[in-house]
Amino acid sequence: MERNQRIEDELFPFYALDALTIEERDEVDGYIAGNPEAAARLAALTRAAADLVATTAPVTPSPAVKAGLMARVQADVARTGTPVTASTAPPAPRPTHPAISRPAALKPSWRERLGFGRFVPALAAFALVAFILSAAAALRLSRQVDELQAQIVALEAGDDVMQTRLSALESENETLRRELSAREDLLAEFNRPGSVTVAIGDATGNLPGMAATLTTEIATGAATLRVANMPPLEPGTTYQAWVIVGSTPVSAGTFSVDSNGNGTHVLSGDLPADFDAVGVSLEPQGGSAAPTPGNILLLGQSF
Repeated sequence: MERNQRIEDELFPFYALDALTIEERDEVDGYIAGNPEAAARLAALTRAAADLVATTAPVTPSPAVKAGLMARVQADVARTGTPVTASTAPPAPRPTHPAISRPAALKPSWRERLGFGRFVPALAAFALVAFILSAAAALRLSRQVDELQAQIVALEAGDDVMQTRLSALESENETLRRELSAREDLLAEFNRPGSVTVAIGDATGNLPGMAATLTTEIATGAATLRVANMPPLEPGTTYQAWVIVGSTPVSAGTFSVDSNGNGTHVLSGDLPADFDAVGVSLEPQGGSAAPTPGNILLLGQSF
């Protein structure tokens, strides 16, 4: 049930003091009848009020006060001729909600104790009211603190998610930056004067980020292979370059790459002057006599 702030903050303290009108008490009883949590809070306030009253010692009026009071009563009787009578029918007690057990320390009512029962000092009454109002305010502040703490936890959790996402984006951006830089370097090879460059692409269909170029100097015939974004090498493995004449592969030497998968390799060995294609495969350390089936990663046509 939704909390009724007006009833709990304004009426609960005076309910605990038995200082409400009949209509107000009926409103409170109707509210807590369908709200067990509110009933429990009201019961706690009522017990606190009873405990405070129980610690207040009653003050017995001095004989002089009593004598003065009786003298005024007798004077009023003599003046009005109306005898003083005591009521024989005490007022019927207000029904109490089953969830609120009103301690005996609060019977008779707070008004009756101040007016006709044992005298309670005004200071104790004010202290009791201040205590009940402070307790209600403390409960309200406690709920507000709990709500703020829940909001802080939610914000911190959201901040952790955002930080994780930001870190992932930064890592992805760095990867893309490296790939772009490597591709720009490869593209620059196509504009080198006095050379011919061909592109070599992914032969697996599963590693589109890989790229390579083979640049041949026209004057000398020297060929340089540049690769980018290659998978990192496992221990005991190496990359091996191949030139292919017809259907025969000829080894052009082994090479490795840096932590970003980039590398440069000058083709070595007794290579034929003309070849139809060039490729790169993943081989055991030291290289192989022929490309390992299924391990050819890059392949491109010669010029």
